[in-house]
Amino acid sequence: MQKLEEIIEKARRWLDVKDSVREFAIKKSREIIRLSSEIIQDIHKGALVESKINELFDNVQEFIARLEEHPDMMQMGLVRDTLQEYCEAMIFRELVEKGDVPNPDDLKAPLDSYLLGLCDVVGELRRKVLDSLRKGKTSDAIRFFNYMEEIYSKILRLHYPQGLIPLRPKQDAMRNIIERTRSDITMALMIEKFSRTSEEEPLDIDKVYP
Repeated sequence: MQKLEEIIEKARRWLDVKDSVREFAIKKSREIIRLSSEIIQDIHKGALVESKINELFDNVQEFIARLEEHPDMMQMGLVRDTLQEYCEAMIFRELVEKGDVPNPDDLKAPLDSYLLGLCDVVGELRRKVLDSLRKGKTSDAIRFFNYMEEIYSKILRLHYPQGLIPLRPKQDAMRNIIERTRSDITMALMIEKFSRTSEEEPLDIDKVYP
């Protein structure tokens, strides 16, 4: 059974390497997700994020470079979810600062993670809309809402099996978020219009109760 002994030893060395890479991926994933979340929160607060963006990008490149040596592990859900969080932060930052989205090639990110991250950006844009409305910045709110609608309309063109890319739940979630946001903006505009009218015209009780 000498061959079996050699096979088992070879398997042990192979599994030791895989286990080491897996542990690295788990640890690095936590760092990437934490940084991505911090960047999004900082953007909402209006804080500078350039240094964190650079740190995040470097972490992601290290993450990908290590895992690319093991193509089977690149297919782990952990990897796609981690890069999805990264893409969401990078896309959100580009939209808020420049009104555009980054190229996935520039992010060095897989297209599936990029698309899923793009879908999640709609939720962060809703928050920007609501913050803008609270500050009385209606034009900003409408601009962010237009970004939401454009992302949704483009993502809606993609119809593929769930096993290939889980877009359908994201599309449904985006639609619900957009409809709620549309209602919020409409209500805010009505209140704004009513307030202006009330300031310009004295209340005529006969018009209210004819």
